[in-house]
Amino acid sequence: SLVVEGSGKDAVVSLYTYNTEGNAVVKIYKKGDADKTALWSWHIWVTGYDPAQDNGWNPKSYGGTTTRNVSFMDRNLGALEAANSVKGCGLYYQWGRKDPFPAKDNVGGFGIADGGSGVTIVQAIQNPGTFYGIASGVNNDDWLSTKNDTLWGGDDESKPKTIYDPCPAGWRVPFSGEGTSSPWYGFGSQAFISDDAGGYVLPVDNNGGQYTQSYWPAAGLRSRLPNSLISLGAGGNYWSATCRDTDVYDLAFNSSDFASNHFYDRANGMPVRCVKEITP
Repeated sequence: SLVVEGSGKDAVVSLYTYNTEGNAVVKIYKKGDADKTALWSWHIWVTGYDPAQDNGWNPKSYGGTTTRNVSFMDRNLGALEAANSVKGCGLYYQWGRKDPFPAKDNVGGFGIADGGSGVTIVQAIQNPGTFYGIASGVNNDDWLSTKNDTLWGGDDESKPKTIYDPCPAGWRVPFSGEGTSSPWYGFGSQAFISDDAGGYVLPVDNNGGQYTQSYWPAAGLRSRLPNSLISLGAGGNYWSATCRDTDVYDLAFNSSDFASNHFYDRANGMPVRCVKEITP
């Protein structure tokens, strides 16, 4: 149940789950607005996993001239378990947007829309449940009519986390780049697993020769057109925050290939695996 407690500046939106796991997007709108146009929205992620208690999975040093640590969550954003399973696939994000989408259209009020003449950031905020197609008149296969490379922070991790970054407090979308500057550099020597949702189990040295494992499901992606889930169980794509020309760097894999510095179109919906924020 969803309850608004208090009023004015002291109002609090409380979600009571009664021990039920799942995901929801909660929006607020101006009182009396018959269209219920969102002023803002939040993703509520209810699962047995508590990011606040996670000290960071597998610190991994990478980077060309600058070595830094990256600590991934043990599961995808929105996932209900850390496993190569459908529940482990999590949710899907159009690049730069803060609100997630389920695997299927028209679930719980989520819908699709053609990009039309173009979508602004304000329109995206006002319609958190709408998955937009490619905006006409742009050459970068973007849902946004005017390209913006900084929605998830760009290529400089020293910048503050943006309000559009979908990761929980203390976490953010990983930065990426070519070669060793990719956060997934060196992961590709493992074998693809074909059972359940498919994917990779990736062991990484956990500061001292002790190896632990994390599942990276082949969650597929929500295609920018025709807005449908493809490659579930056969391939995986994971967003980074860093753009490459008109595209964005991502991790891409299937049963025969593992690309740690792949790049893809922004209008696609793809999973996110958050990394722990660096403490100044």
